[in-house]
Amino acid sequence: MATGRGSTTYPLTSELAFRWLERQAHLYQSFTRQALQEAGLKRGMRVLDVGTGTGAVALLAAQIVGPEGRVTGVDRMPEVLEVAKQRAARLPNVSFREGDPAEMEFGELFDAVVGRFILVYYPDPVSTLQKLAGTLRPGGLLMFQEPDCTGVRSPYELPTFRSNDRWIVNTIEAAGGDTSIGLRLYEYFVAAGLPAPELRLDARIGGGPDFEGYGVAAGFTAALLDSMGERGQRLAREMDLDTLEQRIRDEVVASGGVVVFPSLIAAWARKPD
Repeated sequence: MATGRGSTTYPLTSELAFRWLERQAHLYQSFTRQALQEAGLKRGMRVLDVGTGTGAVALLAAQIVGPEGRVTGVDRMPEVLEVAKQRAARLPNVSFREGDPAEMEFGELFDAVVGRFILVYYPDPVSTLQKLAGTLRPGGLLMFQEPDCTGVRSPYELPTFRSNDRWIVNTIEAAGGDTSIGLRLYEYFVAAGLPAPELRLDARIGGGPDFEGYGVAAGFTAALLDSMGERGQRLAREMDLDTLEQRIRDEVVASGGVVVFPSLIAAWARKPD
């Protein structure tokens, strides 16, 4: 069983990408809240949020653990941490640190380690899980939500929607990401020496003119292109990025059907005593 990939480059590094992360967080926040609660996150816990980004998962965790608990968000990008700090400025139980959480020393053990869309960008997820488990107290909770882009579908052809999805998948995979890693979380947890995890799958589905997913899909493409510099600007013109969201919307509405977005698969287990 292969457990590692080549080097991985995080593909969302521009200010536009950071704003898109907020739209993505809104699309999936109810799924993440439900998964955190089902996994066993409770009041008073000390939580490590891996790859916190703009702090969306950290803020959800902070609401669940309450003022008696504490959340530490860690990310390797100082620019995005500034956004997270601004969002959490009035929450005394949330703090942020810069660095790779799989390689850092924290001087304490956490009750839970959580993350969303994180392992997809680590070249060796099994080793990463093993290292992160080392930051947990015995009996502590490890929970990750990761994508499965093979779940994207529609009963109709929808060439614009499908070509946009293929471009996103190809771009992430070219950067070293595994766009179907959600389907492998079970085997990765077991390979890391953790108990077989519990799992849940969620996906956004929608149709009609008002579905927010059209903007999220086109926004992801825009964010990826913006992070590519001049090459991205050329591709944006070739792809007619200014009209992409509307073309996807018109296509779905004209079909009378729906589109299913990438699945979000959550896996969680507790560190053996």
